[in-house]
Amino acid sequence: MILKQIDSYSYGNRLRSLPATAKGGFAASLLLLAYLTGPAVQAAIIAWLYVWTVPRAGISAKFYAVSLGSVLGFYLLSLPALMIEAIPEGAKMAVAANVRLELGGWQLAVTEDSMHLAVRLLFRVLACSSCFLFLILTTPMADLFQVLRKLRVPMLLLEIMQIMYRFLFALLQTASELYTAQRARGGHHGVRSRIADTATLAARLFGRTMSRYDNWTRGLRARGFEDELRLAPSEPGNVPAKLRIEALIGLAIITLTALLLPGGWLS
Repeated sequence: MILKQIDSYSYGNRLRSLPATAKGGFAASLLLLAYLTGPAVQAAIIAWLYVWTVPRAGISAKFYAVSLGSVLGFYLLSLPALMIEAIPEGAKMAVAANVRLELGGWQLAVTEDSMHLAVRLLFRVLACSSCFLFLILTTPMADLFQVLRKLRVPMLLLEIMQIMYRFLFALLQTASELYTAQRARGGHHGVRSRIADTATLAARLFGRTMSRYDNWTRGLRARGFEDELRLAPSEPGNVPAKLRIEALIGLAIITLTALLLPGGWLS
């Protein structure tokens, strides 16, 4: 499962020993630049973060490509709404259309502006997603919770996030067990069988998950739970001078490139 792979990489990568605050600040800085700059600078951010995440952190290139590809899949689903403009037949378009199709009394048109918007959004989505992938693949959630605590995020919100993260694994494990049991009994063969078995799985999944939650809360109370989930202690670390200098120089070069390159900033 992809969630387990992410959790495994976050604990076993080569940048694991670096402070979570340093990695978070680095990712946040690049995220801001990725959001504000144009496609050329965003492409440089994508390439640079690939170097940090795959060769340097030791993340599988295939897994990294699949992760970015899943983001790209959601982007492709939004393309029709971004690029296609629908107007009643006979109405005059405000701008010239590169592609035009008449369908059921409507004109479906793709303009040059909409294509430019789609390209700009593609680079922005990939650049911002690269920032998030770098952070979650190199930093365990326990360390990220510590960073959020230092940022004065309310403890109640952190506790809710911890519980949700904990039960994502329980939910996926329960779903896998139920699916395996159904397949062992000859289920999920044919369209009708898949629909019926999926509905049964969803109904049983809720009950099984709530049962696990009840057992978990009873275990907490048995161990003296006092209405506060304590965060795992974080081990302080130092950023090697070589990595610190490289990160600062890279951020400076990207910022200067965005300022000097025509259309590189706020495009």
